[in-house]
Amino acid sequence: MDGPADLHAGTRTLGGVLSDDVYDRELRGSLPWGDRRVFKVITGKEDPIEAEPQVKRQIASWFLRFYGTEVDPFGTEVQEVFDLLLQFSGRGPGSSRETHTDIRTAWRLILEIMLCDPRIATY
Repeated sequence: MDGPADLHAGTRTLGGVLSDDVYDRELRGSLPWGDRRVFKVITGKEDPIEAEPQVKRQIASWFLRFYGTEVDPFGTEVQEVFDLLLQFSGRGPGSSRETHTDIRTAWRLILEIMLCDPRIATY
């Protein structure tokens, strides 16, 4: 923990703190590909509908990295996370362009959920 903002980290989940760090470093910034630790398949700035296969491969890679579990990029586990991403970004069924949220914010929420999963502690 480095600074004053970290003093409030005790009231937040570890997943929230980690997802904020990824958001600041990889999604808001322009970290070179070789320095990226989480977004290694996509930049996190793509429209998830237009880049669906790559987005799903990214999510599947996190299952392996975070939980030690290989999953099919087009299987149910990844689809559930992908559907949440669409919902959080306002791109799900029934959404209109006026309700779209910055996709980077939606990714931050997805990462927080995945990083709070108890499976990460048992990997």
